[in-house]
Amino acid sequence: MGTTIEMERAGSLLHSVVQGLALKSPAASFPPAPQCPLCGDVGWELVECEERGRKVSRARPCVCQHARKLIAMARDSGLPAEWLKTHTLNGMEQPTEIYGAVVEKVSQWLAAYQPHQAGLLLYGPAGSGKTRMITACLRGLILKRSLPCRYYDARVFLQLLRNTYNADSDTTERELVESFVHPQVVALDELVVARTDWERETMLMLVGERYKANKTLLVATNLCREQLRDELDERLSSRLRAMTEPLHLDGPDFRQKGSAA
Repeated sequence: MGTTIEMERAGSLLHSVVQGLALKSPAASFPPAPQCPLCGDVGWELVECEERGRKVSRARPCVCQHARKLIAMARDSGLPAEWLKTHTLNGMEQPTEIYGAVVEKVSQWLAAYQPHQAGLLLYGPAGSGKTRMITACLRGLILKRSLPCRYYDARVFLQLLRNTYNADSDTTERELVESFVHPQVVALDELVVARTDWERETMLMLVGERYKANKTLLVATNLCREQLRDELDERLSSRLRAMTEPLHLDGPDFRQKGSAA
């Protein structure tokens, strides 16, 4: 392990990438990592140490390798670059005491997270901050805990699965399913009531695979409590209850105020 100063310099390298994300570029794009001031991107650094009363130089892995690992995780997470910069729990508006209690609950969940921990299901009206909260959790787990995480919009993911049935598809259905099941934590945004039997069975299969693998799932949905209980497939609803803690968000539409939600 490096010294505190060296770890701080490695953290500074990562911070410069996250904070320097170009907001004018496409949302999912990332700038290249800056050159490491410690090793010049070689990946190893020479350090002086004392052995038997004399100073010698030894090579050791540079602490920037950890920072670059986190950068790669961030790139693979599916989170838009802008969200990695702006989506945090710190400083979120708390229009009511109940809303503030939910923010505190999510913050405590993030701080205490352990692998295979039960996830969260955030439900409430559009624009109430659900997406920001679940993506802030992913951001924290990637950048502070080095955990592989993935963000998916449920509607988009189902369309990607449909596309694999085309003869010219470069991706197989199994590969996409594995990308949903493999990460330690997955955030599933915009969960809606299935419109077709295929959507119903596919979503049940995806959630079921994570359930069997004992992997953490975060869910955000505009469905109300009654819809979650009465309109979702009963099998899916049962598994979500077993895998997540429901939290209700009921606040103003932050999007109309220019905030990410």
